[in-house]
Amino acid sequence: MSEVQDSDVVEAVVGTERREDEHVGRAVTAEERMYVLHSRRCIESGIDVRACAFSASLDRGIDLNVWRDHMDAPVVLGIGDALGDLEPRSAA
Repeated sequence: MSEVQDSDVVEAVVGTERREDEHVGRAVTAEERMYVLHSRRCIESGIDVRACAFSASLDRGIDLNVWRDHMDAPVVLGIGDALGDLEPRSAA
């Protein structure tokens, strides 16, 4: 299960500020870890962010073949249609 981290730490690691409607993430090679910066809308919804669809998707792990060209950089996140995998959508 995903774990909640201090938002200032996640913003610093991801390398961008929290956005209104987009979830942004960074796959950190050195740590073999994925960080998700939840959108403001997600945070303000009042749900536990571990119940967010992006956290659930992250719990499945990431496909390194999909992420190969997106490691160690902030990216806007999406959730794949077929299996619900966490995917990089665009540079953040």
